[in-house]
Amino acid sequence: MITAARARAVADDGLRALRGEGDALLAPWPDAAMGDAVLVHALDGAPSYWLVPMVVRGRAVGFARVGADAQLIAIGVTCRSAQALDACPADVTGLSADEALERVRAQGHLAVGEVPGAVRYVHDGPVGREAWLVETRRGGAACRWFFVTPAGHYDRPAGRLAGGTGVE
Repeated sequence: MITAARARAVADDGLRALRGEGDALLAPWPDAAMGDAVLVHALDGAPSYWLVPMVVRGRAVGFARVGADAQLIAIGVTCRSAQALDACPADVTGLSADEALERVRAQGHLAVGEVPGAVRYVHDGPVGREAWLVETRRGGAACRWFFVTPAGHYDRPAGRLAGGTGVE
């Protein structure tokens, strides 16, 4: 796995290349720069790839995904208008780990004795299907996985993959 600094350098190179090609999606963001990389984990907890924010004045207007082998997987813009910069998220993840945890506490319909615990940023299936994973515990054992995004959340039994099988 490459370092966060190397992931950012790869993202910087990708941004420079797009600018050199005159990509129209970057036109509203001439002052965009790549920010601090966020590590994305597989469901088993292993590091998988980096999500690097494209930042303008403290707002994430885009992203780059950089693989463990320093390959640029994707680069894109998520905010299209400089006039609406304030509507762009502050975090490339759309919300912070603390906000994800608070959403589970407030809206997770936790069972008696079920307590939210560990939080990590994951991809639930393919690269790009990213969410904050909040694992709940009950009686000392893992109970449920909550996947939290800016659009909402869903849950399933801890250790269960989307297709119904367990994490290997």
